[in-house]
Parts: sequence; C-alpha cells; structure tokens
Amino acid sequence: MQRALIELDEETQELYWSTDPFEFIKTPEFDNAITLFSGVIQQSDYDPQKVDKGVMSYSSAEQSVELAYFKLKIISQSPLLQRVDISRFRTPASGRMVARA
Repeated sequence: MQRALIELDEETQELYWSTDPFEFIKTPEFDNAITLFSGVIQQSDYDPQKVDKGVMSYSSAEQSVELAYFKLKIISQSPLLQRVDISRFRTPASGRMVARA
C-alpha cells in the first residue's frame, strides 16, 4: 500500500519512504506540486484558518505530491522521456502543462 511518498510493507507492517524526500523536493515535479497546491491557498483567500480546516486542502496536497512522484518515476524509467527538458514545463493552478518562454 502506498500513500503519497510513504509505503507500507504488508509483511512487516513497517512504513518507509518511496523515494528520498530531500532529493524529491529538489525536482521540477515537486515545484509543480507546490504550484497546484497554491491554488487551494488562493481559493481560501490566503487565510490559514480556512486552509487548515478544509478537507480539500489535505487531499489536494496529497494528490499533488502523488502526481509529482509518479511523474518523476515514469520519467526515470523511460529513456525517451529522460531526454526531454521537462524544466521548460510547469503546471499552473489550472492543471494544464504550459511551456515556459
């Protein structure tokens, strides 16, 4: 079972990181996750009370990180995608990939 960046070893019932979190936060995929989640903060009028109490805040953060992790995993396993300069792309709050000029 996996949830965001944490996996459960069914046999030992131990939790472990799916990837090194310190390396993960340095990736463009993580930057995209932050961009996606910033939309939740904007919709809450930058009010930490609203962000904290909103159930969507937590599920959105988790889904953004999971998406970033899976993108990174797919790219690392595909020789063709490794040659694409993904740093030229970002995901704005709208969720669409947009090329930087």
